[in-house]
Amino acid sequence: MTEEFKKQIETEARQAVTELLAQTKLKKGDVFVVGCSSSEIVGGHIGKDSSLEAAQAVYAGVAPVLAENGIWLAAQCCEHLNRAIIIEREAAEKYGWEEVCVVPRPHAGGSWATTCWKKFQEPVAVEEIRAHAGIDIGGTLIGMHATLLNHCVVGKNCIIGAGALVPEGMVIPDGSVAVGVPARVIKQVSPAQVEANLHNAAHYVEHGRVHAAQCKMD
Repeated sequence: MTEEFKKQIETEARQAVTELLAQTKLKKGDVFVVGCSSSEIVGGHIGKDSSLEAAQAVYAGVAPVLAENGIWLAAQCCEHLNRAIIIEREAAEKYGWEEVCVVPRPHAGGSWATTCWKKFQEPVAVEEIRAHAGIDIGGTLIGMHATLLNHCVVGKNCIIGAGALVPEGMVIPDGSVAVGVPARVIKQVSPAQVEANLHNAAHYVEHGRVHAAQCKMD
């Protein structure tokens, strides 16, 4: 990965968080959760192309902005660790979140969670949290309560249905829709669906901005 690309990732991550903070009413001690697919950032496949360099660039952009505002950063693990959350112990104890005994690795938890685990002063993993704001960085849509087992590979611009179980070692090609237990590919994602996913993401961002603006007026 070139230094120029790493700098681009860092700059875009910083800008995204800065813009979101400007639209919200977060206060010191609040929690900001970040989900990040380093595989997709580098144009690779989920479960195969995890990139510590990309994750570290995201951290370099996100962490200082949140720290300056006294806001806790929480990192979401990938599905291999059931989307556990990595956070500072002090924050977990403050909010009464129960610790779970897992340690993320690039291919079991993800490079993003691994980077935060290494960067935090006293990291712990918790099963779930109630954050005050957050962002998700990546292009594949993974439905609620879907489970991805070890060594499976998910391609770019895929849709994994809610509750699906992707078996160990399964390879889901780019642009696939996979559903069921065990998961099976039922069709290809159409260009219109890819565009719709991007549109929906933009819609949620704009909806969040409108809601934040209304909160400021209250």
